[in-house]
Amino acid sequence: ASRWLQSGFDASSVQKIAETYGTVLLRLRSWLFFNTWLSDMALRIQPLRNLVLTAALVLASILSALLLMKNEYVETVQRLSEMSVKARAHNGKRNGRVPAHGVVGTLVRREFAVLNNHSAFRMELYAEACIPVILVVVYAISGTLDQFSAVAGTLSKHEFFPFIVCGILLLMASFSMMSSTSFSREGKLLEASRTLPVEPATFIKAKLLAHLLLFHTSYVVFVIAASFLFALSFAHVLWMIPLGFLILSATACLGLAIDARQPRLDWKLPQQAVKQNMNGMLAMGVSLVLLVIFAAFAYLLKELFGLGTVVSALALLVPGGAVCFFSYTLAVGQASKLYAPQ
Repeated sequence: ASRWLQSGFDASSVQKIAETYGTVLLRLRSWLFFNTWLSDMALRIQPLRNLVLTAALVLASILSALLLMKNEYVETVQRLSEMSVKARAHNGKRNGRVPAHGVVGTLVRREFAVLNNHSAFRMELYAEACIPVILVVVYAISGTLDQFSAVAGTLSKHEFFPFIVCGILLLMASFSMMSSTSFSREGKLLEASRTLPVEPATFIKAKLLAHLLLFHTSYVVFVIAASFLFALSFAHVLWMIPLGFLILSATACLGLAIDARQPRLDWKLPQQAVKQNMNGMLAMGVSLVLLVIFAAFAYLLKELFGLGTVVSALALLVPGGAVCFFSYTLAVGQASKLYAPQ
């Protein structure tokens, strides 16, 4: 539509759009086979075959659900029986020992509870953790995955290719609003957090751990998948995982420091705390600058000093640790001001 406004109506563009949607619908038809069976049966296309397939799938789903319910029912009854026995043993008293969870673990669960409390938070942040998968699906549906594979095949011959793969995965994992809107997502609950007998450093540890559980875990999965996809040596995986841990920790702490400095707590809609929060955009910019600095440092180590790929990557762990420590200290300092009496 923008092209038509600039250069006039072009019939070939409409034809290309129609062809693209046709490709997408054919792909969806091949994937959503159950819907295909139902539509073909309604149109009397091989009705007997489609009826048998549909009935078989429905029966298999019902049997699977019943089996799952049976196993869960037995386990639940056993658990309730054990609890009732323990309750009778205590004779109604509350002086029994209760398994104690760490403060950090409790705050991590609280962080995910806030995250799962609104669909806007879930759709935004969980989707950010799965960006590589989303891109692959989009490329596969649009038919451009072959072109991407050809470009990757050409770049894989370059000795700097492992840094390119690591950089792209870190870029996708760092462009997140998980930490840079963490305090803002609490909203009015932040006043209750100020009353808790917890040190600001403990809040930062919990928020950092929640960030790493979501994004570093997905990053590790994508690194392992990329190593198989591009036939990378296992030695590269050994340095990509710790380097990613340090850089993602640093970007997360910088995001926490930015959001703690001026959180947006007066939001009325959840989207205002995440999508309309400038702290998230600022943190993304800082993460991009940090990744560019590390990329330039890796280039200097490899090209100017003639170090190997693995040795250059291991050397990056030293500045990565220093940046991680600095960003963590900065985040704790900003959190101390935020949780101080207002």
